[in-house]
Amino acid sequence: MFWRVFVGQVVVVASVLAVFAVFQAQATRSDAMSRITERLETEAELLEPLIAEYLKRESEGDVQELVRKVGAATGLRIIVVAEDGRVMADSHKDARTMENHLNRPEIADARRVGSGKDVRHSIELGQEMLYVARRLDLESGGKVIIRTAISVRQVRTQTARIYRFTALAFAAFAVLGAGATALLTRRVTKPLRELTSNADAIASGASSAKPSHLYRGELGTLADAMTRMGDQIQAQIEALRQRSFQLEAILATMREGVLALDTEGRVLFCNAAARDLLALRSDAEGRYFWESIRDNEIIRAIKQLLATRQPLSLQADTAGRVLGLWGLAREGGAVVLFRDLTESTRYETLRREFVANASHELRTPLTIIRNSIETIEQGAISDPAKRAEFFAIVHKHLDQLTNLVNDLLELSRLESQPSLPQVRPSALGELLRRVAASFAPAIEAKSQRLVVELPDDLPTLELDPELLERAVGNLLDNANKYTPAGGEIRLSASVARGAVKIIVADNGIGIPAADMPRIFERFYRVDKSRSREMGGTGLGLSIVKHIVQLHRGEVSVTSTPGQRSVFTISLPIRSEGSTQ
Repeated sequence: MFWRVFVGQVVVVASVLAVFAVFQAQATRSDAMSRITERLETEAELLEPLIAEYLKRESEGDVQELVRKVGAATGLRIIVVAEDGRVMADSHKDARTMENHLNRPEIADARRVGSGKDVRHSIELGQEMLYVARRLDLESGGKVIIRTAISVRQVRTQTARIYRFTALAFAAFAVLGAGATALLTRRVTKPLRELTSNADAIASGASSAKPSHLYRGELGTLADAMTRMGDQIQAQIEALRQRSFQLEAILATMREGVLALDTEGRVLFCNAAARDLLALRSDAEGRYFWESIRDNEIIRAIKQLLATRQPLSLQADTAGRVLGLWGLAREGGAVVLFRDLTESTRYETLRREFVANASHELRTPLTIIRNSIETIEQGAISDPAKRAEFFAIVHKHLDQLTNLVNDLLELSRLESQPSLPQVRPSALGELLRRVAASFAPAIEAKSQRLVVELPDDLPTLELDPELLERAVGNLLDNANKYTPAGGEIRLSASVARGAVKIIVADNGIGIPAADMPRIFERFYRVDKSRSREMGGTGLGLSIVKHIVQLHRGEVSVTSTPGQRSVFTISLPIRSEGSTQ
């Protein structure tokens, strides 16, 4: 017993340490590569406006001087490649001597999708390099590729050092763990051997074996319990009979489906929930389970459970529902539990999407702010023009972060409250005119035309005026952003069939049909780059939807791409507290 327990514990400890060491080393390398890749992407992004300005003046010489200075300051190799693959500028070599880069993997990816990266051995430099490329679309219609590169030698050096440290730590912990395990195992197995002998005596009918006085603490309690075991067996059997009746009643009323099978696969028992979840035939009991279950994936899983007697855990899509299956098999048969996971799976998917989107939206401005500050610290502070430029970038993305956090808090507040917090009678016409007046300057500044068509007989409704102003304001703000100069934005309202319809229409860029079903989702943007550049958070329409739902209303949209978009808020006119 000692060696079985000792060897097993040593193997477990060594396995855990080995797995931890491998994962730690791999995670360190992956983290280092990710940080370097982000740095290369950021440097390329910061160079884009400067290179675009120089190329606008058709000054490739200035571009060459720019990349040479930036390369010397950052330690990166930077090249600018024309759309046909010709090297226009190189921070480390004469661009005129460089071969065509059109077929470089990262260049090809950047030309196709906007960005690309690759890790490969550089014949010119004699070492492994990480390349990151970004496509820059010029105002003239042309395109250039900005590629940054750095040696990955430092990552390998750091990883090798961590490997050595991890190996030494593993060896030290393994030795200490083996020693401690040996001492602990010896202390535990000695009384256990004696208790095992006593248990064998009790099983053979030697009721006089009472070793409880030999031990203290938990082992003494265990020995004492063993001496009473024989007297309690008959009482427990009777209790089990009573519990079996109780168990049958519980299984019949459970929401989870329960299926009991014999070793041949015949159905011994199935409760009402199992019949409903699996659409079992009424005479399923006594038949083979595959004669009643229609889903092939579930049938294969249960057959494997009976054949291998390994615990079953499976999630299956069947008949439009997501079912969770958990099964245990023993010599006498198997029991399978079924649970409807459709709603919980949907909520978990929404939660993961929300966390991923929120993390991405927060990380982008934070990365830009951090890199801008680092650039200022590295010397841009002495250049008034660059200092002002980078401070403007920081302020812009700080504003974007503030708007994002405020919208997240607003959305969380709206989702957490079951009803409107500040309801009072509000004249709808005055409210809409107030919103239109607040957005008129921004609309006029973009040379757009705001048309307000509100009838004089709009009712007074019981609503939260601040929230409804926010909802209508978000729609007007979107129309202002996505309608070109000279366009028209129209705010109107009407009363029909016991409801008020508030309409915000524009003749802007429209919404593609493929994006329409998801337009009110959190963080969903039709044009991600343009929306983020305009300071949008991707939460405005989601906030509109929640505000309207709190007012027991509905919001909808129709759109023709390239021509118009029409958002409609429909609010019910409740008789109490409202007047026509």
